[in-house]
Amino acid sequence: MKTILIVDDEARIRTIYTKLLERRGYLILNAENAVKAREMIINHDLDLILLDVNLGDVDGTDLYEVAAMFHPAIKVIVTSVYPLSDQKRLIPKAVGYYDKSERVGFLLEKIDTVLRKRESADRAKTVLVIDDDPKERFLFHKVLEKEGYHSIEIGDNFDVFKILAKQADEIDLIVLDLAMPCTSGVDFFEIIKAKYPKKKVLISSHFPITEQEFQIFDADDYFDKTQGYRVFAQKVHQLMNSQEKEGARL
Repeated sequence: MKTILIVDDEARIRTIYTKLLERRGYLILNAENAVKAREMIINHDLDLILLDVNLGDVDGTDLYEVAAMFHPAIKVIVTSVYPLSDQKRLIPKAVGYYDKSERVGFLLEKIDTVLRKRESADRAKTVLVIDDDPKERFLFHKVLEKEGYHSIEIGDNFDVFKILAKQADEIDLIVLDLAMPCTSGVDFFEIIKAKYPKKKVLISSHFPITEQEFQIFDADDYFDKTQGYRVFAQKVHQLMNSQEKEGARL
């Protein structure tokens, strides 16, 4: 599920946008001023920001700079009563612009276009799932497929190393179970990080996260299988997005 932050000081506008976008299946966050928006930009994994230019307390151009600083890959659509030419002059690097005098359908079309492009980029990404439980592998596959990722599920220890040897460059994220039958998840992690230090690894287990961290303290993230697969999907998105941002900084 894509997350959109609406930054606008008009409650009516935020309410209208929220209702329309939630109907389209987006997760919506709201900020009525720059202080709250800054907090959300720092603390939330966002796919898109709808940014008003005139916020009253702080200019939207300043807030755009904050967003670019913390999330270099973030997409921003400027929304304002200002003409489009003025919006483009004020925030030239936004991915889209919307004049509030236009019908709201134009904005929805712009949002869908931007996020479909983002989704298409996500679809090229591959997740390698290492788990000895066939049921868990099937569930991971269904969740990843639904979220638009390609996935490879491996339960046999020997096959893991064959896959990594052949397809390491194509794999963007590794989901690693701790309790494997031959080579333990801890040993797997050390081998993977030794050979592929830049690969993101999400530890997955029925153990509580504190226990996972005790066994492997330097993984990129941890997933307790009792949390449910919605949480798993969120963690995958976060790691994929963080990888994009790291790439953008290079």
